[in-house]
Amino acid sequence: MVAHWVKREVCRSGLPCNALMHTVRINRSAGEDKIPRKRILLVEDERHVRESIRLLLSSDEHTVVEANNGAEAFALFAKGQFDLVVTDSEIPFLKGGELAAKIKQLAPRQPILMITGHQRRPSPDNPVDAVLNKPFDLNQLRKAVAELVSVAGASLAA
Repeated sequence: MVAHWVKREVCRSGLPCNALMHTVRINRSAGEDKIPRKRILLVEDERHVRESIRLLLSSDEHTVVEANNGAEAFALFAKGQFDLVVTDSEIPFLKGGELAAKIKQLAPRQPILMITGHQRRPSPDNPVDAVLNKPFDLNQLRKAVAELVSVAGASLAA
């Protein structure tokens, strides 16, 4: 068993921030299935939430590129290549749905996961592939990432 220790603070949204600090142990058994390392663009304007999600994704050895608003994220996406985009819905300059629409214009098969504390669903106005509601835990995040990158990998192989 491999243990990773992550400092985590919980805030009003239920996701980590600086309100109350406690330590969470992330356990992974040696034979546990995990998806191969991926390059992920993470878009979240709340620094503490973004850092916590980055830690969770990094604990699975993904490379995480961070942006704190939609305009910055789109510029990073246009210059780079990502296996997955994870975006909050309520971000400055370009909302999550607007960012998803612009990304899908450039790369229609790009998998996009929206994380939100609001009621959102994939739709023509919100062209994301999946929505993960806050608060969520590590297993929910892992499952969403695994499903999206496996579907994307299968569609690229076809």
